[in-house]
Amino acid sequence: MKTSRICLVVIVAGLCGALLLKDSFAQPKASHQHPATSVAVCDVAKVLNNYQRTKRHVAELEEEKASFEAEDDKKIKAIQNLQAEMEDLKEGSKEYERRLYEIQRLTIEHEAWVKVRQGLLIRKRNRMMVQMYKQILEMTGRVAKERGIDIVLFLDDVEIPEGASTKMVAQLLPQRKVLYSTEKVNLTDTVLMRINEAYRSAGK
Repeated sequence: MKTSRICLVVIVAGLCGALLLKDSFAQPKASHQHPATSVAVCDVAKVLNNYQRTKRHVAELEEEKASFEAEDDKKIKAIQNLQAEMEDLKEGSKEYERRLYEIQRLTIEHEAWVKVRQGLLIRKRNRMMVQMYKQILEMTGRVAKERGIDIVLFLDDVEIPEGASTKMVAQLLPQRKVLYSTEKVNLTDTVLMRINEAYRSAGK
């Protein structure tokens, strides 16, 4: 009887030890579990094209372009007028050489002026594009954090047209970054609305 009681105690102790040992191995596994990653998408190109600051910037560039073209036409017309006047002059004469020199001078000045003006316009456009792109990224990050989203992918609208050549298909396929997504995870409209609200609030 005493022996049986001792055996029972040993068995119970052994079971308890086994359970404790099991728990000690199970707990570390639970600590390595990570919550599921939340993913969303955003069409940056659509946001950029419909951003109010983009529209204002495009309008400013169009005005500068029109001003540049008007001034460019005047400079070209001045050169053409001198060229027309030379037709009535004797080649090699003093007046002929003077007009020729003036045409060469104006032509060189015009070419340099065009390069400078075009360079300024391109730099201004690129600078504004970078600034607006950074603003869109910042707003996308804000919206994502508010919704508890970990990753936002670039949603594009790349479509392969019917009858596309093999070369075109090969070029377009790698551009497709998101193969499938639902509207539920699309942040585009929210980001666009929020960034336009922020722009209007800034009074620009």
